[in-house]
Amino acid sequence: MGYDIYIADNSLPEEEGYFRFNIFGMGWAFSKMNAFGMLTPEVADKLSWNDGLRVNPREIKAALKIYDAIPREQVVAVVDVPDDPWYLKKWDDWIAFWRRAQDHRGFHVW
Repeated sequence: MGYDIYIADNSLPEEEGYFRFNIFGMGWAFSKMNAFGMLTPEVADKLSWNDGLRVNPREIKAALKIYDAIPREQVVAVVDVPDDPWYLKKWDDWIAFWRRAQDHRGFHVW
């Protein structure tokens, strides 16, 4: 089981308009977003299901505004796992996906 996440307007090539987490990966990302204060109850609910719910641009922009105020050193301290670059890379890719999605009607979580 996992989460297939697609840009809402389907206007981007797959490598830019698609993101995937397995169930453990989404739990990991969810916990980091929660630690940073990025999750409203509405967004948290949408990320908790893989039923095609859409996180809209307004919700994305609000989350990114909070995230962008956090110093990079703090992000690294929360996200990074020593000797395993996967975590920080995956996190950076996830945030980049959110940035793209805000200009493309958000994203759907399947």
